Amino acid sequence: MQKIETMNLKFIIRKNRAVEGKAPIQMQITIDGERIFFTTNQKIEIENWEEKTGRAIGRTPRIKVLNELLDKMNVDAHKAFNEMKHLGEEITGDSLRKKLLGEEKYSRKKIYEVTQIYNAHTAKLIGIELNKRTWERYKAYANRLAEFIKIKYNVDDISIHQLKYNFIVEYDFYLKTELMLHQNTIVKYIQYLNRVMDFAVNHEWADKNIFQNYKISIKEAKREYLTGDELNRIVEKEIKLPRLAEVKDCFVFCCYTGYAYKDATKLTPDHIVTGINGKKWIYTSRQRMTIPVMCHF
Repeated sequence: MQKIETMNLKFIIRKNRAVEGKAPIQMQITIDGERIFFTTNQKIEIENWEEKTGRAIGRTPRIKVLNELLDKMNVDAHKAFNEMKHLGEEITGDSLRKKLLGEEKYSRKKIYEVTQIYNAHTAKLIGIELNKRTWERYKAYANRLAEFIKIKYNVDDISIHQLKYNFIVEYDFYLKTELMLHQNTIVKYIQYLNRVMDFAVNHEWADKNIFQNYKISIKEAKREYLTGDELNRIVEKEIKLPRLAEVKDCFVFCCYTGYAYKDATKLTPDHIVTGINGKKWIYTSRQRMTIPVMCHF
């Protein structure tokens, strides 16, 4: 996208729209060859208008007030332009028009604000295509993002249109150095931020997800495993304390069946069925799977 450096502004009158000798005054702004016009809601006698200066001619109090109003509009327009330029926002005739008319406050969203909308939206999917534990993590991801914005920018939230690519670079660095999170945990935070940005794009609150090309890799975890002999020693180990004995039984059960602990804790006698071979089977659905799982025991 071409970088816009200057804006040209002048006031003109529409002689072809004159009524009883008075023509409406308009503010004409030119940005990168694109012209936009704003009504000033003011009129002036054609003979009292100086085209070269773009101001009214005369010394009456009415002329003085009119010129002061035009001066203020000129200052406000340049202030809005320079503010958008300083923030690195895309400047078009339409975006400048909305800023000057105060319309951008209704359409622009801030990043933490969008996380709250996204979380409320996904909450409706709990039990359908999202489990509650995953959704609870979404809230934690959003809170961490808010903490980072407060520490880094000293504000409670930041407009999506102000975000730059280095935002995610600094966020990654913050999670790694300040919070000391594991690499694979950071991946989850970054994935969440990207989902929120995609959500904003889909709702036309952002033109694009500027973070979509940010790469962060998962580190392969070195997993320790028991040998058959070690597992047998646990099975044969006699534990007299009932609570610890139950823990051991649950662990051994998970080892033999492949069930995760969170899945094993949800099993009930109703999950035990008799198969066509007359043997007992555990029939249930894994939390991370959408297909039924049968396990013989």
